[in-house]
Amino acid sequence: MQKQEEWEKEELLGENEKTSKKNKEKKNKKKKKNKKKNEDEKKMYEDYKNKKQMTNNHNTKNNEKNQK
Repeated sequence: MQKQEEWEKEELLGENEKTSKKNKEKKNKKKKKNKKKNEDEKKMYEDYKNKKQMTNNHNTKNNEKNQK
């Protein structure tokens, strides 16, 4: 009887380790996905800022030109 309880405990521990490993893998996969998404969003924002700055520069030049 005691041996059977030990085996059941070992089996449960094994299952917990497998589950823990799967959860850890899922978490890492999700982290990678979020990191890529954040990098993409950061790049899009940088592109947006650059485009806006170029437009501002262009408008400033036109305003100066029109004032002359």
